[in-house]
Amino acid sequence: MFDELRKVADAVLFEGYALYPYRASSPKNQLRWQFGVLAPRGWSEGGAYNDRWWQETQCLVEPAAAGEGAAPRLTGRCRFLQLRRRDGDAEAPAWDEGDVQEVDFGFALAGEAAANEQPVSFLIAGGTETRGQTVHRRWSISGVVRLTVEPVAPAGPDARPLIKIRLRVENLTAWALPGAPREEAMRASLLGCHLLLGARDGAFVSAAEGFDSGRFIGRNLWDRRYPVVDTERGIVLSIVRFGLKDGMKSQSVATSNDRLVAEFFAVKKGMIQEVHAVLFNLPDVQPTGWEPQYGPGRGGS
Repeated sequence: MFDELRKVADAVLFEGYALYPYRASSPKNQLRWQFGVLAPRGWSEGGAYNDRWWQETQCLVEPAAAGEGAAPRLTGRCRFLQLRRRDGDAEAPAWDEGDVQEVDFGFALAGEAAANEQPVSFLIAGGTETRGQTVHRRWSISGVVRLTVEPVAPAGPDARPLIKIRLRVENLTAWALPGAPREEAMRASLLGCHLLLGARDGAFVSAAEGFDSGRFIGRNLWDRRYPVVDTERGIVLSIVRFGLKDGMKSQSVATSNDRLVAEFFAVKKGMIQEVHAVLFNLPDVQPTGWEPQYGPGRGGS
């Protein structure tokens, strides 16, 4: 089901893995395993700046019209790298590699089963393996994928009924050393964790449509980026904005800011060499100077 989507996911997953350090001039790249890291809870909660032990994905799904045999259902696959330590030998130094692990799951989106949280637990085994003269070691990982389903009230008389889903992935691997170095905690972490999702008897609603209809906490999304190219310096600037729709009120403290994101790409010989991102927050109560109704459908005008 996910054959085509998996190609895209692998391209992103293995780009950072194979090209590490992606940009050596950045202090953050002095640490390996940057994106999608779910560390053991016992280690994560032992420090304010430690990697988190859970992640959550929220989506909107439009169920198929009620009819005979219609049973909306979510099918998914949780994918991540499990660290494998390659011991050093006469031919190569010691190095941390990654093995792809996948956890398949299926959840009901309607009916009695969808009324409660639906969990799927998993355990990835560890062990030692000898390949030629080289010893490879892996450490076991345990976790859970949880789904909760919430009906969304229609935004208007002609609005379609929607379902809001929350998928939470947690790393529940036992860990007794909260002050251990990060490189040790990575041995029991989900690395590059991401989800592939599909809906049966239903369809996902795009983020742009959700923002435009006010379903994402009443916010608006500028769904187009505006590239500015400096050919002499080899720099590309791209901007995207998240803002509050005119006359609406934010329902979440976490999103009570107008956000302007700028990304700078340094290009050399046709290849992206470095990427810098700048995020600027402006409280919703403070005028932004931007048209409040600017967004999907008007982004190119």
